[in-house]
Amino acid sequence: MLFRVHAETTEKDGSVFSMPVQVGDGTVHVHVEKMPLITEHNVKMIYPFPSQMGGYGCYFKLDQHGSNGWEQITTNKRDRFVVMILNGRVLARMRVDRPVADGIVLVPGGITTEEIYTMGRRYPYVGESSAKTQQRR
Repeated sequence: MLFRVHAETTEKDGSVFSMPVQVGDGTVHVHVEKMPLITEHNVKMIYPFPSQMGGYGCYFKLDQHGSNGWEQITTNKRDRFVVMILNGRVLARMRVDRPVADGIVLVPGGITTEEIYTMGRRYPYVGESSAKTQQRR
């Protein structure tokens, strides 16, 4: 499972530092920084939920390194956009409207049942006992 959060940038940053991605139904094209701000290696726990947007949404609780980075990102990139990508597919493009200090990244929807299952085998659910997590693996 690959989970990435990239900052949106402009085409002017050049192909060395940015890459194009399609958002939504493919009619919107944006450029994001090639280097992700957050990756699946920063995820500590998950909290999936059925989404009104379709499929599932998920809260990703980050480790200390990811939490510090997420707070810095949401402080420094305020009023800019970040793009959430799961397994190469853009899930969401969201505007950063405030600093986030709790280390939680929200993806509001678009995650499949299979992807939730795969994530559940890798990460514990928030509030779940370690024995229950081991049963799922």
